[in-house]
Amino acid sequence: MTVFSKLLLGTMRIKSYDWADTQDSDNYDSPSKLKLARLKTNRCFRAPCETSVLYPTSGGNIHEFTAVTPCAVLDVLGPPYSKDDGRDCTYYRENLYGTLSNREEFTKTEDDGHRYGWFEEIEMPQESEMEGIPYLGPQIDESIS
Repeated sequence: MTVFSKLLLGTMRIKSYDWADTQDSDNYDSPSKLKLARLKTNRCFRAPCETSVLYPTSGGNIHEFTAVTPCAVLDVLGPPYSKDDGRDCTYYRENLYGTLSNREEFTKTEDDGHRYGWFEEIEMPQESEMEGIPYLGPQIDESIS
């Protein structure tokens, strides 16, 4: 799935991660059911600003939007969420390294210059608010490249 996000009005903090490379993950002891991710963005954006693009494996596809002021965001997803096709909306809880390990270096930037976090899949948070509009346009033929 590719996501185009446009902040239409207001100010919003965007924190985004990509899953860490398998090679990176092998360097750390993974607590049960947690996946290692590398921080891509953690900053505030104010409209108007550039459209962000999140790709399936890069660009910060694991992301959190937090309104700093009242704001509106337009997200265009392609292809759309589909539980049957393995593209369900998934929610995660971030667990900081320091809370999971007594290894002091987990709480700071790693030698490669990146920050990391452990993520645990969870149910949709009760405080989450989103409005979805289904795609009603022409049928998309995914077999055409």
